[in-house]
Amino acid sequence: PARESPAAKRRTSSMAEYVEEEDEEVSDEEKVAIVQHFLLNSPPGEFDEVKGDALALVQDGLVSDSMLAGVCRAYNKDALRVVDL
Repeated sequence: PARESPAAKRRTSSMAEYVEEEDEEVSDEEKVAIVQHFLLNSPPGEFDEVKGDALALVQDGLVSDSMLAGVCRAYNKDALRVVDL
């Protein structure tokens, strides 16, 4: 069997320690802010895909329709995109 180098062992153990130290619950407010950040920084033409992926990461109802509408409006205004309603 392949042997792991001492440097690889240190990286693995320090990553495990990092994960244990950083394992804390994210508040609903923080989750909404993260979703908003993902949406506002979506690549051109990928807003709907990012929206679907981001909403799949949070529980249903956490992100309101009015918040999504506002983020969509800001995203489109910033990128000067024409949208059919």
